[in-house]
Amino acid sequence: LEIQQNDQMVDQTFVKLSNEEGVSSEFVFGEDLSKEFNKTRSNIYTIVENNTPVAGNTMPMTEQTTVAPVGVKTIADGDYTFSIPDGTEGVGVTLIDTETGIRTSLSALDYTVSLEAGTYNDRFVIEISPIQHVATELETSDIRHQKSDVRKLLIDGLLYIVRDGKMFDARGARVE
Repeated sequence: LEIQQNDQMVDQTFVKLSNEEGVSSEFVFGEDLSKEFNKTRSNIYTIVENNTPVAGNTMPMTEQTTVAPVGVKTIADGDYTFSIPDGTEGVGVTLIDTETGIRTSLSALDYTVSLEAGTYNDRFVIEISPIQHVATELETSDIRHQKSDVRKLLIDGLLYIVRDGKMFDARGARVE
């Protein structure tokens, strides 16, 4: 997650989801990175136990939505833009501005907000969607050996699969 001001990236923080045994959402030396504040630039960080700011946070991967509080320390009044860098495609990351109630899918859009100089430890939260492997029912072995008219369609933001004149949702369930 990065923060920009005047179209320039000024700081970033990282959240890594891991399925390694023993990973904790609390601060652990060797897994997480302490935050060193830059006094001449604005800062962004995630917050762990005891309101500890971290530059990098390793959290356990679960089948639930992962929530991480985000802190921002701005050095000047202005517009600040939250975004995620290239290379995180396919992972749903939503930024929630708890003061305005605005939820922004950072996977698709950036979020710009006007902030005064100061520290914001209770205003922003990110939600990271669970990473799920969904079978499409098209992966069965007999399909590969048959000539079949299979195509994928995106309709109103939803993925549908059309096979032999029948429509299925992304999970492979028949849509009537």
